[in-house]
Amino acid sequence: MPVDASLAALSDQMFAWAIVVYSIALICYCGEYAFGRRGRLASTSPERGLVTVGTGSSTGSAGTSVDGPAAGAPSRRRQADRFGRVAVLGTAAGLLLQLGSLASRGLATDRWPWGNMMEFASVVGAVGVLTFLGVLVKQPQVRYLGMFVLLPVVVLLFLGGTVLYSEPAPLVPALRSYWIVIHVTTIAIGTGIFLVSSIATLLYLVRRRWELAVEAGAKPRPQHSFGKDR
Repeated sequence: MPVDASLAALSDQMFAWAIVVYSIALICYCGEYAFGRRGRLASTSPERGLVTVGTGSSTGSAGTSVDGPAAGAPSRRRQADRFGRVAVLGTAAGLLLQLGSLASRGLATDRWPWGNMMEFASVVGAVGVLTFLGVLVKQPQVRYLGMFVLLPVVVLLFLGGTVLYSEPAPLVPALRSYWIVIHVTTIAIGTGIFLVSSIATLLYLVRRRWELAVEAGAKPRPQHSFGKDR
């Protein structure tokens, strides 16, 4: 069966837009982590001082004394929440584009759309994103960790669309078997799920190493909190 050129072109366009939308969502996840961490540190810092809002000096009668860093904490948390909401919407939109790209490619070639490495990478990325969104339903407090999930997904899709790219085409005769559907589907689903779990495991190990260093009396750099006590 000949390839439907219009559907093939639509598939490539949706694939490219999925990368763009994922990249925007990734930036928003980074914004949520940055503002959320700043707000948390401001509200828990033991070095908070009094600043004056209004005219005059810190002892002037026209000013109002407030807790300095903590005063900006709620505002930063609101900013972080806005970034997070946009990031989740972007993640869902990117997933829909990616699924649409796979469906269009499958219809264009009249086969399951994972017959080469480019399509396999796309399926793995889609399963990974879908797994992360499923985790968010149960544990919305880990939303800011989306930047660690989307980064490898964006890189994987970029490589799939450049280095691993293949023109939409029917399967070669050697691959025309129902076993390829079972085999590749199982591997793609497993790889996508383990992508998310491996990232969570890596972050836990980094955090645990930081805790052990603190317990041993060392003074490690504080950026390895990864959102604890948010």
